[in-house]
Amino acid sequence: MEPADEFSYIDEAEWPADQERCSPAVMEGVLDGLISSFQEYWYINVKVTLKEIKYHPVDSSPRSFYKASRNAIEKLAFEHKNEKSIFKSHI
Repeated sequence: MEPADEFSYIDEAEWPADQERCSPAVMEGVLDGLISSFQEYWYINVKVTLKEIKYHPVDSSPRSFYKASRNAIEKLAFEHKNEKSIFKSHI
């Protein structure tokens, strides 16, 4: 996660399978994590890049990737909460 001119999500990970099902779930987790972490802001200027995943043929699912990405974003959001460069405005 890094400051940017506008929100963007980029998937650079190499998926062994299920990319068309799981990558959108990652983006949903990212968006939900940002919304829940920054409720007081109406626009977030941040670029989120998925660089690497761990995939397991039995345990990997869209839901598991959603949960992992949401947790990761919430952790990163907490770490970057004081960086005003990623916020556009207060509500």
